[in-house]
Amino acid sequence: MIKKLLPALFLTATVCGFVSCKKSDNTTTYTPTPSTPTQSRTVKYELTGTYSGTLLVGYTNQDGTNQLVDKVKLPWTIEVTVKGSGFTPVALTAVSEVGGYGKGGETLTGKLYVGSVEKKSATVNSTSSGYIDLPAQAYQLQ
Repeated sequence: MIKKLLPALFLTATVCGFVSCKKSDNTTTYTPTPSTPTQSRTVKYELTGTYSGTLLVGYTNQDGTNQLVDKVKLPWTIEVTVKGSGFTPVALTAVSEVGGYGKGGETLTGKLYVGSVEKKSATVNSTSSGYIDLPAQAYQLQ
């Protein structure tokens, strides 16, 4: 009996599927808005403090990609003109290099400027063994 009902059930399911997939008369077309182009922005990264060791520094370069610089001593500054349009994230981070630790209790301040306006800043202290780690100071350009 189930074998006899199977074709009828399949036909009913197929017809119901076509009826429920009927196109609505009230369709809305979504047109995405392109990101608004913006001009390039000048971003300045700055590291200062009393830290005597060497640092591995990461920052966002002019192409919007991550750049690493090693054997950095304080003070350190770099200014780049970041290209791109819409929202572009930029960041600065620094950490002690292996074999280049400073002394305990030293400070490191990282600042991120857009134009001449300071957008992010943080100060950290080295551990008793001279290790220091500045968490990423990130900002989204608009």
